[in-house]
Amino acid sequence: MNNRRQDGFVLISALIFLVLMMYLGVAMFRGFGLDQMMASNLREKSRATEAAQAAIDFAEWWLIQPGNATTGVACTAAGAQTGTQVCTGTPSLTSFANFTDTTALPVSTSGGVGNYYANPIYSIYYLGLDTAGKQMYSITAQGWGGNKNAVATLQTVFRVGCKICDLGSE
Repeated sequence: MNNRRQDGFVLISALIFLVLMMYLGVAMFRGFGLDQMMASNLREKSRATEAAQAAIDFAEWWLIQPGNATTGVACTAAGAQTGTQVCTGTPSLTSFANFTDTTALPVSTSGGVGNYYANPIYSIYYLGLDTAGKQMYSITAQGWGGNKNAVATLQTVFRVGCKICDLGSE
């Protein structure tokens, strides 16, 4: 029999290996949590952009209805309008209309799956006539995702009487 004294090298190396593996596991767990938070933020930002786009689509649809494409009125009061109208002056969201299709965009400030923080808002401003004599409008919309921090603002120029136009070539 060999009565050689054990040096404990295997025990020490196993403990070091265990500590390294634990550190690696904690780092991976933290990384996965960060990935999940980034994916959640991206989802809410995308929902906010979609809500703003829905408001722009509604404003464009409203403009092509008979009698709605006017030269506008001065919108001086800050806040929500009583209904959709065309404003004059510098385009902004200071005088806005609410897009209130709650079946398509359910609103709940407490959040929850499938809910939006607030109704999207939009404003329509008359820009004048283009070179072809068509009426031009600036539409600005703002939408929210599931919380107040997920917000997107979109702006477009819309020409009434043109289904698909390349405004850069004219």
